[in-house]
Amino acid sequence: IVEHETATAAGLTMIPLEAGVFIFSNIAGILVSKFGKYRPYIFAGTSTTVVGIGLCIVLASTSSKAIQVVILFVCGVGTGPLFTCLIVAIQVAVERKDIATVSALQTLFRTTGAGFGIAINGALFQNQLRNSLAQTAVPNEYAQMAIS
Repeated sequence: IVEHETATAAGLTMIPLEAGVFIFSNIAGILVSKFGKYRPYIFAGTSTTVVGIGLCIVLASTSSKAIQVVILFVCGVGTGPLFTCLIVAIQVAVERKDIATVSALQTLFRTTGAGFGIAINGALFQNQLRNSLAQTAVPNEYAQMAIS
């Protein structure tokens, strides 16, 4: 809405994020298999994710598409290794007979946390958006689409 783009264009904007996740989760998996170490990739992934999120905070509606692509790719680069390496870390921490259980629990908690996070942040965002739109220069038709 801010950039007056369609939902399809907004979805296409997320491709760099997903590309970073896909590429670097696979690279991390290969490196963990080759070297047997997972902690460095967890720390590097977390650090890179923090940098990427920090860069997202400074994005503005006037930021170019190239900058958006780079920042979203950085977020994906950081997030990707975490998907692979955190499950390895959890599986290494338990006995062999408990691997299936902890893997299932990790997936349950990750998806449940994501669901709650999306719901809570969505509600906060929608409330703030509704309260702030009246004070902006966004055309009324876009404002109504945003709050409905």
